This record gives sequence, C-alpha cells and structure tokens, in this order.
Amino acid sequence: VCLGSTIDLTASADAPLPIVLASQNFENGLGSWTTTNNSGGSTPTIVGWEIKTNPFTSANSTPVTFNSGSGTSFLLSNPDLGGSGTSVNALLTSPTFSTVGMSSMSLSLKHYYRLFTSGEATIEVSTDGGTNWTVAKTYLATAGTPAAFVTDNTNLDAFVGFANVQVRISYIDGWSWYWAVDDISVTATPSSYAYSWTSSPSGFTSSVQNPTGVAPTVNTTYTVVATAANGCSTPASTVEVVV
Repeated sequence: VCLGSTIDLTASADAPLPIVLASQNFENGLGSWTTTNNSGGSTPTIVGWEIKTNPFTSANSTPVTFNSGSGTSFLLSNPDLGGSGTSVNALLTSPTFSTVGMSSMSLSLKHYYRLFTSGEATIEVSTDGGTNWTVAKTYLATAGTPAAFVTDNTNLDAFVGFANVQVRISYIDGWSWYWAVDDISVTATPSSYAYSWTSSPSGFTSSVQNPTGVAPTVNTTYTVVATAANGCSTPASTVEVVV
C-alpha cells in the first residue's frame, strides 16, 4: 500500500464446538459421580441406585428384564422390589463443573422410567455447589420400555454462567415402580470468540474482529488470535502489509 493509505483487516473462525462438562455411562463404576440413598422401609438398601449388567432380570414379584442397549452396564433404582411400606429417596449427583463462558447447555440420557406418581422423577440443577437445587425437568409419563431405553434431552440454558454447577437425578416417592438410566452427558457450547490483534513492529492493537481504517507507516505484520470463553484459542494468523 502507499504511505498514507488505510487498510481494513478481517478475521473469522468456525463457531465454537460443544464440549462435554460431565458424563457417565457406568462402564467403570460411578467415577466422580455419587449416589445417595435415603430410602425407607424394611429393605431400603435394595431400593437405591445400583449399577446393573445388561441384561438384568429383577427379582420383583413380576420379574422385569432390563437392557439399556448400550455397553455392559446401566443404573437402576427399583423401589417396587422393596415391597409395601417402601419409600424411595434415591439421588445420583454429578461432580461440580463450571458453565462460565458458555452460551447454552443441555443434559441427555437414555432411560426407562415407569411412572407411578407425577413429580417423583426429576432432573435438578445446583449453581452453588449443591446447597440449593432447582427442578429443571419433571417426568410426567412412562418413557421407554425395559428393553428399549429412550434418549431424553433437557435444556439447561438457564444455568450457564456459574462456576459451581452440579446436576442430579432425583427419584423420591413412596412404594413406586422403577427408573433405569444410562449414558448421561452434560454438554455446553462456549460463547462467541474474542479477537485480539497485535502488530510487529508494535504499536497496533485491537479487540475488534474486523478493524477498519488501519494506517501502517512501515512494512508491518498483523497477527490475530481468536479465544473462546472457555480459554481455548485458535492458532495465530498473520498478514504482512508492505508499505
């Protein structure tokens, strides 16, 4: 370019890809997920969440054969097995993760759930490390069958932007039926990139994606880096302008 002329710089990057914040398929135990069993009745220990091997036939008065159709293992809470007087209170809780810098989030799982009472089976989210919980979804109908688990998705966009997030699967009622789950995944999409321009020789910086009216006075190399909100950056791109 001629001395005194101006140029426009442009940059672009592919949209940030979704990332997995927490997941569990029970192939190697619970990992960093935890179960809590506050169930009641004469045999509460058999009511809480337990890892089972596909296919699994229960010892209920009417046996049920469960098969998630994915891998070798799944998780089952079976309050029907507890008999009359049972009260199920079974929780499965994720480790803590951050949703700061995310623009959207969802939870997916495969499950077979047999409804007994509306409101007994919920997906809940905490944004303060487990002190308080908000119900994100309540299951209101039977879903899937014992040998044909179905995939279900829950929108969790309301819970992005927090540093200490957890999700949990909550099954709380009296003498109920059963709930089997597998392949849980919490995914989120980072917010748009932030752009950072520099120059060599130094003297020019910009956080605008496409700076305009730039006026180099000597041969100059301009460098731009795009950084997602989760800290991941693209490789540096450069352009040389000869004056």
